[in-house]
Amino acid sequence: MLSDHINQILLLYVPPLSNFGRLAFPLFAFLIAYNIVRRGVAPQRYLLPLLGFGLLSQPVHMWAFDRSELNILFTLLLGVLYVLLVRWLKEKGVPRYAAHLLALSLCVVPSSYVSYKFFGPFLIPLFAAFLKFPSPIAVPFLGIYLMLTNLLAPISVYTLLIVPALVAVHYVPFTLPRSSKWIFYGFYPLHLGLLKVLQIAT
Repeated sequence: MLSDHINQILLLYVPPLSNFGRLAFPLFAFLIAYNIVRRGVAPQRYLLPLLGFGLLSQPVHMWAFDRSELNILFTLLLGVLYVLLVRWLKEKGVPRYAAHLLALSLCVVPSSYVSYKFFGPFLIPLFAAFLKFPSPIAVPFLGIYLMLTNLLAPISVYTLLIVPALVAVHYVPFTLPRSSKWIFYGFYPLHLGLLKVLQIAT
């Protein structure tokens, strides 16, 4: 993430540097899905931190990138809201496929205002579904979906690296170490502001 933002704010656009940095977002989405599915973390625990730091970061995000789209924390927030909405609908007796269709229809319009647009928010439910119902058939789909999000360059070595890494988390019997989410939340607006100050100073 940091390398991508340094590239965008301080340097001329260098695709390999940006592609490497943008590996951060699908990893963040996967970690949220992992915590919900594997660790049993209640999705609603993410709502207030993502919303609060998303609002705090938005002015800095707009200043740093000179664009009005909502920052990445809102993208993650929308993905968590999708998971919560599907769970709530299923608890109300709505069939699984109907619950996903209803949640999708409600999230499509908001997704057009966040970073990575339509494809970004749905990485969280996609990864959650893979962790619940793993299948080798899903592996190529994960790679295709990641390329559709424009997070990775088509036919990039990064695509070949990230998908097996995510799959290995499911099949290899180990537990990912926990880290403080507050470090990421605080680092996000702080580093954007510092990079913009450096850009102005230089």
